[in-house]
Amino acid sequence: MTRLTEISLTYPRSVLTALVMVTVLFAAGLPRLETDVGYRAFLGEEDKEVRKLDDFVARFGGGFPIALIWSCADTSFCSDVFEPKALRMAQDLSRTLELMPGVARVESPATSILLTPSSDGFDVRYLVENGEVASDVSELSTRAKIDPLWVGGLISADGQVGAVVVELASTDMRANQEIFDAAQSATTKYKEQGVEFHFVGEVVEATVTQRELGLDTATLIPAMVGLIAVIIFALFRSSLVVVYSLLVVGGALVWGFGLMGWLAWPQTPISNTLAPLVLVIGICDAIHFLSRYVALNDDPSAYENVLVQVSREVGAPCLLTSVTTAVGLLSFATTGLESIVHFGVIAAVGVLSALILTFTLLPLLIKMVPPKTLENGISSHAWEDVLNQLMKTSSRRAPIIVLTSLILAGISIVGLGRLRVDVDFEQMYGEESEVVQWWRFAENLRKPETLEISIRLPEHFDLESHEVLDEIDRFSKFVSGVPGLGPAHSFLEPFGWTRRLLHDDDPAFNRPAPTVEGNAELMLLLSLQQASALSNWVTLDQKNVRISVEADAISKKERSIVENEIESYIEEEFPEDWVVEFTGSFVLDLYLNNLLQQTQIRSFATAAIAVFVIVSLFLRSIKLGSLAMIPTLLPVVAVMGLMGFADIPLDVANAMIAAVVIGIVVDDAIHLLHVYHSKKHEGIAPIEAIGLAVRAVGRPIVTTSTALICGFLTLTVSTWQSLVSFGLLTALAIGFALVADLVLLPAIIFLLNGSSSARKGVS
Repeated sequence: MTRLTEISLTYPRSVLTALVMVTVLFAAGLPRLETDVGYRAFLGEEDKEVRKLDDFVARFGGGFPIALIWSCADTSFCSDVFEPKALRMAQDLSRTLELMPGVARVESPATSILLTPSSDGFDVRYLVENGEVASDVSELSTRAKIDPLWVGGLISADGQVGAVVVELASTDMRANQEIFDAAQSATTKYKEQGVEFHFVGEVVEATVTQRELGLDTATLIPAMVGLIAVIIFALFRSSLVVVYSLLVVGGALVWGFGLMGWLAWPQTPISNTLAPLVLVIGICDAIHFLSRYVALNDDPSAYENVLVQVSREVGAPCLLTSVTTAVGLLSFATTGLESIVHFGVIAAVGVLSALILTFTLLPLLIKMVPPKTLENGISSHAWEDVLNQLMKTSSRRAPIIVLTSLILAGISIVGLGRLRVDVDFEQMYGEESEVVQWWRFAENLRKPETLEISIRLPEHFDLESHEVLDEIDRFSKFVSGVPGLGPAHSFLEPFGWTRRLLHDDDPAFNRPAPTVEGNAELMLLLSLQQASALSNWVTLDQKNVRISVEADAISKKERSIVENEIESYIEEEFPEDWVVEFTGSFVLDLYLNNLLQQTQIRSFATAAIAVFVIVSLFLRSIKLGSLAMIPTLLPVVAVMGLMGFADIPLDVANAMIAAVVIGIVVDDAIHLLHVYHSKKHEGIAPIEAIGLAVRAVGRPIVTTSTALICGFLTLTVSTWQSLVSFGLLTALAIGFALVADLVLLPAIIFLLNGSSSARKGVS
């Protein structure tokens, strides 16, 4: 790092030109940045479960639908969905949306087929025929309220809630977002008349989340920049230094996000924490550099003379702290979540970029345009008094401090045993999110979460045979009875309903025909009269069958039990050559939870081991490396234990806390132990050495920790609840680490070297 500073000061124009060119190169990647959300954003395009989901939706008719749901219960617009005004609205929305590219078909109370009994078997009717509401709409509505193809999908059982269901032709998220935008636009004129619409579907969730996070970013980044500016100004009383520091972290952000654009890595909800993270971590090296510069610069006019000396003194520990932070972030490469891997890589690039710019751009700017004033915001005497008092407390209360820390660690380990991994939909997005509110309203029709089951029949099995149909019927009834699951929907519903209509609407015939020929006729009749009722459930070759099971929003543990019960049934009851696959939101949430658990374990272990090895090598002492890990690991264990006691689950954001915190909080221990090790090397006794170390780096440690805490606390204003808890818990861990560095670590050294001499050394 010293060499970088020397080159910058020797060749200022060349270095500045090179930095500008590199920044422009990375900035050219910023327009290439795209945003992606949903399961594929978290897991990646090539993830096995994402590919399985894509294959499933392609096999059974395209992507997951968008539902536009409204209620006539609390509006003057309509009293039920069968009123002429409501039906004309449904027809208008349907006709508008079915013209959109990427829309496979649109179903609604106004445009969907309604089968009614007749003397010839059944009639195919519509509630709106030839542009006019049917004259017998009252009788038709009575039929619709008992039709299994309508209730729960297009209308509620009481007729108060209706839906326009837009079937999508593919799973292309970007194209489908345009359809969602068109749906919102089409409903505008009806919203003005008092109709409240609730939009449901994976595309809706993805789009709304993306926009909410975009608004968050627009709020968080300016707030964090302002906060950093205030902290820097309070510390150094120089507006120019504030500008220089912000240029350093601003450049780091451009380098990181520009690289992200060039790599064609999309921004996801996870990457929404990247900018705040790089800002608050990247500024720490600048604070250490400037703090030491102030301490060495007795002559206000000698701005250039001490810059190389500053770099020589703080360069090594800043390099090590940045490397350990980067290692903690790069530990996410061991996970199976592509979005978290990308997060770790880009965050590490941002942190290392801030390090490079701190030792090149920052001294260069100070040389080119020296600040007029540069001083300590709070008197050195005040800092020295506080730090001396901390040393006295650590020496006199060393046994109590260490014992208390051990008790805290023990309690935290108990809390760790209660920690659960769970992606709680409502807790992740927050109560105020439109996604959550719409999702809850959708339960007026059916549960939005589903377990999707695909059954592949071998060639020698005929779907129309009584044997196969009975097996599928038994299986459907079984899964409907599993705790946590609801009604199971399949082609058996339109199958049985059609046969019932063919037999004078007798409910006793609401089941498949007893013969293969009879079922073949039903299949042909359905494919001709109501193709959509069949194509969503059975492939053209009649070898793939879909069963969609409504599911409750249950915990990871309960999901695992459900999956095991169904797998046991399949193993014991199904023919061996039937191929059964699970997918849908129910399975993907469970899969995501399992990956999050692996992420926490792998990234934590990888980061802890790597940081220990790097610190030990740098300090040339396993003993000092072990000492550094005490104030590093204790805050992580304490926060994780607190999460267990408070029943805060590990979700997509919280799963990153351990590795992120390890990489961040070890920095203060490194700065402290680096000076401690240097003083011991000069022949100073350990007790006196730790006191000198605390006095030397205590102020920048407190300042950087305060900046980090405040920076992460700004995440608490996010509308995404997962980011709120991530910011709050990370800030809490950094606060614990600060106390551990300045109180616990000296206390341990005092105990290891004799408490009596400790008191003498700090008196």
